[in-house]
Amino acid sequence: MPIEIALKRAAHGKPFLAGSHCTNLRFNLSHSGDAVLCALARGREIGVDIEATVPSDDLLNIATQFFAPDECAALAARNGGERTALFYQLWTRKEAYLKARGKGLSHPLNSFSVMPNLQAPPDPIIRDLDSGPESTWYCYELPAPQGYAAATVVSQAASALSCWRWSLKAR
Repeated sequence: MPIEIALKRAAHGKPFLAGSHCTNLRFNLSHSGDAVLCALARGREIGVDIEATVPSDDLLNIATQFFAPDECAALAARNGGERTALFYQLWTRKEAYLKARGKGLSHPLNSFSVMPNLQAPPDPIIRDLDSGPESTWYCYELPAPQGYAAATVVSQAASALSCWRWSLKAR
């Protein structure tokens, strides 16, 4: 039998499902260009982000304003397509983390690092300079269409991730 659900917003604007039948279900949405990403989780907070990867000569300048020092150093060590790919990998991780925590941009982007351990991937743990060890968040790269980067962050390690992809064709 269908039920009605209500959407409400938390203090910093994160939407959530209201009602006694939705207490354990969390969701998050993101869109960029022609792509939309939706995530559902049970019993844990979740955030997602998808971004079109647009090459730009200004990515390092943007990073120095908003990224943590280790992220900036990694970007500075790369050029061209490698820099673009890493920039968007980091950006989607940062956005997904902020959305999972429900703090929005009230949490400065340079106060935490989402830099993956490139020698031993995957390294899902996010190092937040403002949080103690009791606050561990896990980040996972998601498969995305060509020309996009996507990530999800959850408040507990995921035992399994399931991804589905639908293409809507104009008629």
